[in-house]
Amino acid sequence: MSSRRALLLAPLLLLALAGCVPGDPGATADPTLPPPPSITPNPTPTITATPGPETEPVTLGCSDLLTPQAVYDYNPNVSLLPSFSPDAASPAGRALAQQGIACSLVNQTSGMTVDFGVVAYTADALAAKKDAVAASSTAAADYDGYFDVIDGVGTAQVFSGSYYLTVTSGEFGSSGDIAPLVAMAVSTLG
Repeated sequence: MSSRRALLLAPLLLLALAGCVPGDPGATADPTLPPPPSITPNPTPTITATPGPETEPVTLGCSDLLTPQAVYDYNPNVSLLPSFSPDAASPAGRALAQQGIACSLVNQTSGMTVDFGVVAYTADALAAKKDAVAASSTAAADYDGYFDVIDGVGTAQVFSGSYYLTVTSGEFGSSGDIAPLVAMAVSTLG
């Protein structure tokens, strides 16, 4: 064999023999495969029905709810405020947030106000609202509804048809005090 040929074959022979020599005496012939990736199922989306609106727009205006004649008959010194922006956390403010109306009467002498809020609930929402009010309020003695004084503010809550009416004022300490105003509003709501 020529020396040139031997030089060419020597590296090939070394490569072939290197494959036969174990590199790690503790190694096995079967290579260790990495563990299969864990298969975590994708979470199944929860299908929930999107609830429809719980309220409907109240189409009455304040002068419809509290007619000038009815207000005058109640007290000639009381009038409907032409514009009223209730605190958002008040019952009247919550009525506005629920497509309802908010109105306020003012006593021209004392400056005391009486705030009204009206919301029109859907049938299912109305039943739930009635249950919630009945569970947390005191039944009124002078009308079919509820009356509570909280932090010096008297609040009447009444249901009439699909309407939920609130009447609030620091001027009233009992359901009897506020009953004429409740009757005035309920007569309009039907």
